[in-house]
Amino acid sequence: MLCERDRWEGIVDIPMINADDLKEEMDNCICIDVRGDSEWEEGHLPGSHHIKWVDIRLKNSDGYKRLMDLVKEHRNERWIFISQGNIKDIKPGRSARGWLAAADLKTMHRLENVACLEGGWVYFHSRNPDIVEDHRSKGSCQICEFHR
Repeated sequence: MLCERDRWEGIVDIPMINADDLKEEMDNCICIDVRGDSEWEEGHLPGSHHIKWVDIRLKNSDGYKRLMDLVKEHRNERWIFISQGNIKDIKPGRSARGWLAAADLKTMHRLENVACLEGGWVYFHSRNPDIVEDHRSKGSCQICEFHR
């Protein structure tokens, strides 16, 4: 995945949004969380849409169909893509799954106003532990467990 992102960087411009700015703007944008099921079940941004990275590229998947419905309905809004980030090293940075999802939507579906969450969910959650929906719904949160 990182190699694929490296091939696209410099060709497709995907800006980053930091955790503080997303906290202020989250009610005014479409947030797509591309993490896997187990990552999502540990907690997620309220109001975000869970469409796994793998589903974004599978046109026959339910996730892809939901994504296309969102594109039709919210094409002109701001889109933020959220991926996991690095649990062992909480800091701002780029995460491949979110960046690639944003690049796909920008190039293949002509969405102009896309951005990636800098540092991913790990960084956002570490800075805003009170802004989380279904936190530990399956009993634990790897981010909290690793950093307590």
